[in-house]
Amino acid sequence: TRALSFGVLTQPAAAPGDIAIDVADTLSAATNLTAAGGTVTSGGFTISGDLATNIDITTPAQVVLTSTVTVADTLKVDSFVIGLGTASAATVSAPVAGTPAAGASAKITLTASPAAGFRLGGRLLDSTAGVVPSGTYNGVVAINVNYE
Repeated sequence: TRALSFGVLTQPAAAPGDIAIDVADTLSAATNLTAAGGTVTSGGFTISGDLATNIDITTPAQVVLTSTVTVADTLKVDSFVIGLGTASAATVSAPVAGTPAAGASAKITLTASPAAGFRLGGRLLDSTAGVVPSGTYNGVVAINVNYE
């Protein structure tokens, strides 16, 4: 597994903003948030099962990230996207892989190995009208995995 990380961001103006990371570790679609270094990675996880097993993966609609400095300071991650890892032995059949959505889902079929790696991207959302306080923000994304 690996953590979903947006790296170091700056906020040029005291206004709402957002920035997205895709399953290839690329930041994009920034509004009032700017990448300023640090480690940028999509989340990663592995799923195991019998060959030809169909698996439904679902993300939550959003996750709240809490500051390690002041618990009252929060950000949200929403519009998740699920994709295959670089050498994954599976196929994604529905919905279209790489389409961000609140509560994203994907149907996976294990094709060449009993384990496959996946990536998770999403959009970091600052919905406050003011400047987001500096600090590290952490949270947990609970992925639901249902075997058919």
